[in-house]
Amino acid sequence: MESKVPLWFEYVFFGFLLFFFFGFLLATWQERKFAREAEYWPIVNSIIVERLFANADPTTYNFKVRYEFNGAEYTSIAKNFFGMNSENKHVGDDVLIKVDPKNPESCVLFC
Repeated sequence: MESKVPLWFEYVFFGFLLFFFFGFLLATWQERKFAREAEYWPIVNSIIVERLFANADPTTYNFKVRYEFNGAEYTSIAKNFFGMNSENKHVGDDVLIKVDPKNPESCVLFC
């Protein structure tokens, strides 16, 4: 019995599968590279100025934080990259972040 699906459709379908598969691999690789770099960033105290919903399961938040690094003040989004428990953190709370010394406007939540 012959397939009723046109050959071009199969190529397009498998092309999309490959595109998403390799896109996922690339994103995962970039996240791991970012995590390895962030391990060595300096830890800085910051103040939460806004709480931003990041994920539902488990509930996690990113935070807009204000901090000082190398004598300059910054306000940026501290991503909850390491999946820290963030439900108990609120606006006005002190929170530790790791700051990228090459780009001090980039930071991640430390604890």
